[in-house]
Amino acid sequence: MNEGTKKILEIEKQRTTKIDNKIRKNFTFKPDINWFKVSVVLSLLLSVVLVTSFSLYGANRQIDTSLGSKDSYIFELEKQVQSLTKETQTLKELNDSLNKRNDMLRDQLVDARNSMYKLQSTYQNQLINEEYAMFLALEFVNNQASKNLPVECGTTNPELVRVFFEKATIKKENKTFIIIMPTDLKYQSVTRYVCYIEMDESGNIVHWNWQRPS
Repeated sequence: MNEGTKKILEIEKQRTTKIDNKIRKNFTFKPDINWFKVSVVLSLLLSVVLVTSFSLYGANRQIDTSLGSKDSYIFELEKQVQSLTKETQTLKELNDSLNKRNDMLRDQLVDARNSMYKLQSTYQNQLINEEYAMFLALEFVNNQASKNLPVECGTTNPELVRVFFEKATIKKENKTFIIIMPTDLKYQSVTRYVCYIEMDESGNIVHWNWQRPS
């Protein structure tokens, strides 16, 4: 290679290098964006997204908890309603049972009253016998005659009267029972009296008095 050729090649190489540098210079990327600001903005956006996500997650958890609590509350209310319904039914059955028992007792009372009226009517329409006359005489001495003691007894306390029913006598003259009821009056010393009673055939006391035994 002669000297002239080398020179031409050198010139061509320099020219090519200049062109490449010019092209490289024209096509070099010159960013107009501030990547620091972009990274800050992206970080803020990411933070907002994360905070929003956590907030939504917490809200969903709270909603789920609230719904669960609401369901539990409704379930408890339903249980209480069922319990109250059962208690109400039990009370109703008890009330019905008491009403039936009251009706039964009322019917029994009416039946007993009717039976008593019938029995009373039967006794009123029938004549009494000596045994029943003695019973009425004993009742009379204990409840009435003992409250009207003789003055000479010196006491008016009916508790001091002791009746000797086993020594009592009864006889019937015409249509009248004559009853002699011996008694002791336990006052100071034992004083013996007899209660003289006249009774008709219907059981009515027509005459009576206290007498000293003869």
